[in-house]
Amino acid sequence: MNFTTITNPFLGKLRGTTINGETWFLAGSVCDALKLKDSKSVIEELNLRHLKYKDTAYVKEMIVNGQSTYLIRESVVYELMFQSTTKKAFDFQQMVYKEILPMERSRRYLSSNKKNIVRRAVIKQKASSSDMEKKAHIENAIRSMQIEGRSQWEIDELARQLEN
Repeated sequence: MNFTTITNPFLGKLRGTTINGETWFLAGSVCDALKLKDSKSVIEELNLRHLKYKDTAYVKEMIVNGQSTYLIRESVVYELMFQSTTKKAFDFQQMVYKEILPMERSRRYLSSNKKNIVRRAVIKQKASSSDMEKKAHIENAIRSMQIEGRSQWEIDELARQLEN
């Protein structure tokens, strides 16, 4: 197996390889960069936690030059970054907390809002055909919103808008 140097924006140069188009890193290289002592015990702790939740496709143990070596997926690199107390790991954590999570929350809110606006317009247009059809469309919209877990306030608001 050929190992190359892969540059990670937060950790710098790490040793790794590509398996079936996916990047895998040498656990020892990652643990060294993150100042995590004893990569074997770090991986064993990860292993216990992942096995508890039946997730086993994140680490590979291989024999390289007669020694047992662990390879970890990129997702595990980021998981280990949350265990580290280095400045690089801290910077990564802050980026996740201050930029990525708020951006994702905003994206999901806007996406669901657009869907609701379109749904309301379609329902309102269909509901105008007749009173009986209007009632059925309102009931379907309410059921749909209940299934989605919408708040009672949102459901009541939609019903008020559609009845007018």
